[in-house]
Amino acid sequence: MFQREKSGPSNSAGEEKNSVNSNDGEISQAYLETRKIPRDMYSLEKRQKNKRTPEKLATLKRNIEQTLKRRRNGICNEIERNWFIQGAHLEKHRHNLQVTRELTARGLM
Repeated sequence: MFQREKSGPSNSAGEEKNSVNSNDGEISQAYLETRKIPRDMYSLEKRQKNKRTPEKLATLKRNIEQTLKRRRNGICNEIERNWFIQGAHLEKHRHNLQVTRELTARGLM
């Protein structure tokens, strides 16, 4: 039947690709050559900036441990507070039951 004509230049196997977005996902060599110097300088600068020394790693580890300790302590304190409140309520009910038993034993209730 009718075949659709392709608009724009065709990418045949012998043609060199000059665009960043190619069909096979590769970046063309010409594009890399034009971007090589700034990209390498930036990458080196970025790597040097983000390089983790043993001191930085120790500080990071210490901060993480302190944060986890604070969170654990907060959770434990909350659980203990809830247990204390529940225990206080149970103690109150136990006391009320004991008073009720004594009053019924004496015939006052």
